[in-house]
Amino acid sequence: MRLIDGAEMRIVMKVLLMDLNTRSAAGHYVVFPPETFVIPEEAIQKVVPFAKNPGDNVYNFQYGVREEQINLSEALRLLGVTLYHLACGESEHNRESYLIDGYKRKQLNSGLWPVIRLLLERKETDIGKIEKMIDAIPKKDLVKDIQAPAPIVAAARTLDDTLRWLEEKGMKVLRHDLVANFWDVPMPANVTLRYSEATLNGAVEENKQGEKWVLVYYTGQSLRQMKNKVGTRSDTQPCFSHKSFQWLEETEDSWAKKDLEPGYHLLNFNVRFVGEDWDKQEQQISGLGPGNERAHETIVAEAILSNYKLNGGDRLLYDRFHWGRETFSSKLHVAIGMEQSGLFIGDSGGFKGEDVSYYNLGVVLAKGHNI
Repeated sequence: MRLIDGAEMRIVMKVLLMDLNTRSAAGHYVVFPPETFVIPEEAIQKVVPFAKNPGDNVYNFQYGVREEQINLSEALRLLGVTLYHLACGESEHNRESYLIDGYKRKQLNSGLWPVIRLLLERKETDIGKIEKMIDAIPKKDLVKDIQAPAPIVAAARTLDDTLRWLEEKGMKVLRHDLVANFWDVPMPANVTLRYSEATLNGAVEENKQGEKWVLVYYTGQSLRQMKNKVGTRSDTQPCFSHKSFQWLEETEDSWAKKDLEPGYHLLNFNVRFVGEDWDKQEQQISGLGPGNERAHETIVAEAILSNYKLNGGDRLLYDRFHWGRETFSSKLHVAIGMEQSGLFIGDSGGFKGEDVSYYNLGVVLAKGHNI
């Protein structure tokens, strides 16, 4: 089966959303397995001559459905998975690795990506609103090649040259060799720097205007692993604050023990959207356009601790807190930041002031890979 392009994606999205809307209204929630799609060699288009009635929409592609015992939110997420698969030829349907943050690591080169991301992250369940978002995307943003770009793999010399260039331009870089040495993990081989030159240049220029982009290497550890290594004694920093007690419980294993893919990440420690609630922050992040996302708190935490060690006690995110992606068993989002006593972790309920505002909870932005 050939992969679909940007203009075809819009058509397929609208057809499947209409089908899902009709079936869910009758209480039937379905998935659209990628292997059931029959995509013609010619461009996907409306085939009016075969319509039963004038104005009917009949298209020259076919697909199958499978009813599942799921809700609308999961049906829409799986729709996003299918759409991603039709563009890339891979997803959690054939690669289990996509179940852990895989889609964010391999974003689609398309103006439709923000909408697909909303589906994948279960952030919108109003099908009418989703259709309006699709219609609002300019045709010029529906590029033909919408596959996730291949990683930019740099040889050791080229990677070193790039890191040195960034440092000469004033960007803080937490190098993979130094970070691995601090955390006592094996030195990574064949390190990839999955950012385009344009993205790196853009971060350098934004820093000149007051932003605080930092290129950090993340070793792949979980928060629990980090805590076990650095402890909670404030007289031997970097460490975790002794006040970070809730996440130590077994009830928080689902996120406290989660490890992510090692690699370099561009993070902006000029905390954004302070004082807004979590959902409003998400809307504002989406408004920044493709390639901007809420950094994962595990990666932010390791960067804070690595930076403290490698840069003489410098405290990133000092007295400011990043509102993360994961949630406690209490369903409140995780928040992290650097205090005098060490890295603090707590649920967002502890940050509400008397006016129920989130006065010091903001967002550390991350650049998506392969952009």
